[in-house]
Amino acid sequence: ALVDPELTMSLPQKMTAASGIDALAHGIETFFSLRSRPASDALAVEAMATVSAYLRRAVEDGTDKEARIGMSQGSLLAGMAFNNGFLGLAHAIGSALSGHCHVSHGVAIGLLLPKVVEFNARVRPEKAAKIAELLGVKGDREEVLAEQAAPAVASLVKEIGLPTRLRDVDVSEEKLPDIARDAFKSGMMKFNPRQPSLSEVLTLLQQIY
Repeated sequence: ALVDPELTMSLPQKMTAASGIDALAHGIETFFSLRSRPASDALAVEAMATVSAYLRRAVEDGTDKEARIGMSQGSLLAGMAFNNGFLGLAHAIGSALSGHCHVSHGVAIGLLLPKVVEFNARVRPEKAAKIAELLGVKGDREEVLAEQAAPAVASLVKEIGLPTRLRDVDVSEEKLPDIARDAFKSGMMKFNPRQPSLSEVLTLLQQIY
């Protein structure tokens, strides 16, 4: 792992990791979005590739200027992408999670993103396969690559030292139904390629508790 979980990350490392995974999520969710178009896809793909190339380095060494510039470019491209294609389930749930439990936005997105990718891969396997490729997974069979997209995201989240369980950020289990319910108040939910039920959102939250 890039960051030893037994060591305490510095505040700049935490901020770099959290903001960086959010930039990746902007690319991923735009790529999956029902509003995705060739232009937003092109921006999202380049954003994901750039973030994948530089995020680990930027977290590991904050003085790595090339990595910092790369992450700035990746974040910009991802922002341009979602301004055209919009976001989805991770940001819808993430908004509710942050609102109820005061979990910072990037940390919330890092917690949710692997399971959201897994959820959406079932209806957009071709896009999930591309996401896996951009994160460094090797292979030539779409169905195999699609299955590896979520684990690749989860591995990256862990490598950069972000929490992987809701309990790790002091989220109370009793709050999960309220978070699930309020996720549907977000306008971003309607752009997700697979529309979840309330029970499916609650199950997703329970899986990462």
